[in-house]
Amino acid sequence: MLVVDNADDRHFDSTHHCLSLHPIHAETLAIPNLIRSKKSFIILIVLILWFMLVGDASALSRSNFFEFDSQYTNMVTTSVTENIGDDNNVSIHPSEDFRLPRTLFPHFYDLSIQVHLHDNKSQAFFFNGSVTIKVFCNVSTTEFFVHASDNLNVSLDQIHMSLLDERNQTKSVIEIIHVNYIEDDECYRIKLKTPLQPYTYYNLTFGQFRSDMDYDSDGLYISRYLENGIYKYLASTYMESVYARNVFPCWDEPEFKANFKVNIVRDENFHSLSNMNLESTEVLYDNWHVDRYNTSVKMSTYLLAFVVSQFSNIQRTDNRGRNVSVINYTNAFVTLHAILL
Repeated sequence: MLVVDNADDRHFDSTHHCLSLHPIHAETLAIPNLIRSKKSFIILIVLILWFMLVGDASALSRSNFFEFDSQYTNMVTTSVTENIGDDNNVSIHPSEDFRLPRTLFPHFYDLSIQVHLHDNKSQAFFFNGSVTIKVFCNVSTTEFFVHASDNLNVSLDQIHMSLLDERNQTKSVIEIIHVNYIEDDECYRIKLKTPLQPYTYYNLTFGQFRSDMDYDSDGLYISRYLENGIYKYLASTYMESVYARNVFPCWDEPEFKANFKVNIVRDENFHSLSNMNLESTEVLYDNWHVDRYNTSVKMSTYLLAFVVSQFSNIQRTDNRGRNVSVINYTNAFVTLHAILL
């Protein structure tokens, strides 16, 4: 807390303060000349008291401001320290500005998205997927929060958590005892039976989620174009600034940076494109293929991007050594520079 000095110990020398600013008026500001009458003496006292009161109010205001700022900055540490008891029952909530607590930090996302696209408008466009998030526990807690929009249908019985050993292998299973959705904050609250240990890594898996796709450019959405008089459809992402949560459960704030491994499952007649270069393509079943992309650099969720379309993708290198993707279709072409972070 900022300590406010006692007003009685303060001294504001109005005469010498003014002398230092306006030395040419030294004679007129001498104290004997100021106190020429009882009236001028009273005015002087009132002015001094006014300056002292303003100083106290200003200091008090600054004290409250810094006290609030400190409380906000150390919100998680303070609440955890005060609530840890014999049962390690820690209760943390998103702050008033809807920021997630800094108890857990995402380290790595392994994301798989299956995009259901076709040329038949009468059929529904939708996507489904799964994600495993490697998280780092910063402060011991028995509950935490993960962003997910209310359009995302998450299978609650497919949420799992495990403790990782030094080789990133599962060491033990963490029991989840309760999951509920907080609509105002667009996040899931996950309650655990035992507290997570600080400075330890865990895997958090959302085994199944699903959402319809429409023409609203939030998250993963549909666009269309004409080719030989026939409408063709494509799916693309717009994650900025808080729309990654429309696509998959995540820590959807810029501060929470992580590496991303993206796998796009698509129909054999379509192609995909993402931030990083394509690592491999594998035939899954029927006419479904999976495109696996290289792991990204550490970045915020809103920077993640991918497209599923019937455009062809030609990889080239420009004269400065940068990767360039040329995406083209029958009657036109669009050039996109690969996102280099």
